[in-house]
Order: sequence, then structure tokens, then C-alpha cells
Amino acid sequence: AKSWERLGPSAPLRRFQLIDCTERPAAATTHLVIDERIARYLMGEDAIDQRIAALVAPVDGGPCPKRHHQGIEGLAGRLGQGARPLAMIVGPKHSGRRAAAATLARGFGLAIAEIRPRTLEAAPDLLPVLAREAALGGFALLIDIDQAEGKRLLEERLAQFDGLVVAIAEVRHEFPFAMSALRLDPLDAEDRVQLWHDALGPHTAEVHRAITAVAQQFKFGPRAIAAAAADGGDLWQACRERASRELDELADRIVPRYSWDDIVLPPDVIHDLKAAAAQVRHSALVYGAHGFAKKYPRGRGISLLLSGPSGTGKTMAAEVIANDLALDLYRIDLSRVVSKYIGETEKNLRAVFDAAEASGAVLLFDEADALFGKRSEVKDSHDRYANIEVSYLLQRMECYSGL
Repeated sequence: AKSWERLGPSAPLRRFQLIDCTERPAAATTHLVIDERIARYLMGEDAIDQRIAALVAPVDGGPCPKRHHQGIEGLAGRLGQGARPLAMIVGPKHSGRRAAAATLARGFGLAIAEIRPRTLEAAPDLLPVLAREAALGGFALLIDIDQAEGKRLLEERLAQFDGLVVAIAEVRHEFPFAMSALRLDPLDAEDRVQLWHDALGPHTAEVHRAITAVAQQFKFGPRAIAAAAADGGDLWQACRERASRELDELADRIVPRYSWDDIVLPPDVIHDLKAAAAQVRHSALVYGAHGFAKKYPRGRGISLLLSGPSGTGKTMAAEVIANDLALDLYRIDLSRVVSKYIGETEKNLRAVFDAAEASGAVLLFDEADALFGKRSEVKDSHDRYANIEVSYLLQRMECYSGL
């Protein structure tokens, strides 16, 4: 009887597809066939099932910030007491969610691989094979549930997965089953300095100064810091190149060619422009070494309104400042941002500012009258939604840490 139970559809031998039946339903005379992958494994040949290779990808989350370690240990303790190892790590972009997930898995002696939800949705019959490979290969699964297909896959299929599953998201999602969660705070300049030091190893005082500058300017997460450190060469230029990739899809890059010697403006205007550039340049010193970051946690960005007729040097002034600071200058294309559909303009603006936040790029809203209109008296729903757009833009400008 016990032998017959071990051959049941829900028993491990068949649930993980270690064996297969030549007939269904299985009878006492049914032939049992061992899966080729298992046969090769028993003979010492350990190669992952090629069907699974298309479903998952290795996770390189970079080093885990020290501030997250205590929370990860607490999450691991709660998972150890639960009926099923299912965890959610919530945090903003660049906060080190994948690094935290990899550290959590390592605490259980596991590697970690990220699921491609769309691929697995198209081949749901491979889920038992995935569970088998996770057990044989000793890895946990990571899934991004901010994507609709990822959340659906977790809720419908992975909640009963035989193994550790870690979901990551920007905001917490609710499910009809219990799930231990960890919320990560955004990384600050001190966290990024520590990650840069860990990535670069022993270095000179000159490199230390460069690390302080890039940690303040470029809001990278652990993975991007590790990748930029591996690029070698000039740190600032490596960060600038890496940070521009996402923003290139959303705005038009202007290559700054002008310097202070090229622009002709009244002395008081030049003074104000140089003061703005100096404030950006020395922000690492003021907010970092002098400790003002704790007193001013928000609203550290700088906004300039350049007003005047065509040909007076507004765009040129933006180029001069960007060139002086060795930062990228992006002109926001209003045709890509402004939409007649309710909520789309805010969505487009969010994408631009989120992409720019990592780079600290200089953002130029050219012909901004169309977007920065004065909030008007509300007479109908169109006025109300127009005011919401302006309010959202001003809010994101205040939160943006760049120029």
C-alpha cells in the first residue's frame, strides 16, 4: 500500500516528474519510465533541463547594503516559522531589492534565479519541472510582481510552489494567503559610499574623493554600482554613461558644447548662473561631509526659470551649466509628455523624473509655457485635471535632487 501511495499523482516521484507513467490512470501493470534528466543525474551528469533555461535568469543584485542586513535576518526568522517559504521585499527602485533577495536566499544555502513570467505563463506544464530543478540546483525563485503577469503568476501558481519564492515590488500587494514582508528604505549617500568602497576595494585618497562625488550625484543601486565599478576607468564618466541609457528613451540628449567664455550676458545674470552651478557642484560636500542631509532630507534640487525672447541664450545657458558640471543635458520633448488622456501626462512625467533621478542629469523643459501653466479657477472637470497636472509637475520638481 505504501509503495502504491508513493506512485500517486501528488507524491514527489510524479509531482516533480522524476518518473512518468506510460498509461493514465496508472494501474498495477503500468510501466514506469524514469525521466532522462533524472537518469543522467543519478549517473553523475548534472546539467539543468534545457526547458527551464528559458524560464529563469541568474540574479546579479550586487552587494547588499549593510543597513538591510538586520531586516533580512528578521525576515528569514519569520520564514523559518511559516508553513511555506514565501516572502515579499518592497522598496523603491535602486534600493537593493534583488541584492536583499539574494542575501535572504544565501541564508538558506540557496542561489536565486529570476522568473520570466510571460514565458512561464505560456508553458504552465513546466512548473513541476521548475520545482524539480530548483530542488536539484539549490536555488530560490525571484519574481517581480509590479508586472501584472508576475502578480497573477504568483497568486495563481507559485503560492503552492515547493521551494523558496521571493517577490519584489515597489509597493506592497495584498494576496489571499499569508506572506512575510520586508520594506526597504531608499539608499542614501552613505549607503552608496559603502557600496562603492566594497566594489572597488583598497584605493587612494583621490579615488575616495571621486567616490564621495559620484555617490552624491548618481543615485545608483547595488547592481549598477557593482557594474560601474567593473567598467574601470574614470568613475564619473562611467556613471554618466550608465545612467543615461534609460533616459535616452524618454528625452532628447543635448551634447553641451558651450563654456562660460562663449555666453554673453549681463554680469548679474552670469553670477546667478554660476551660483546655481556651484550649488550643484558642492552638494556632496554640504550635504555629506557637513551633515546637512539630515537637516534637509527633501527638496535639495535646484530649479531655474530662464525667461526671455528667442535668441537670448536660454538653451545656451543650460548647455554651459551642464558642460561646466560634466553632466548630461536632456531636453524634455513636450510631444512625448503632454497627453489629452487623463492621467497620461502625469504617468509620462513620472517616467522621466524616475529615469533622471539615478543620473542627476540636467533637465531642460524647452517652451515650458505649455506645461507650466498657472493653476486656473476650476469651472469644469478639464480645469481640475489641468491643475492636477501642474501640481504634480511642481511636486516632482521639488522632489528631484538634480537641476
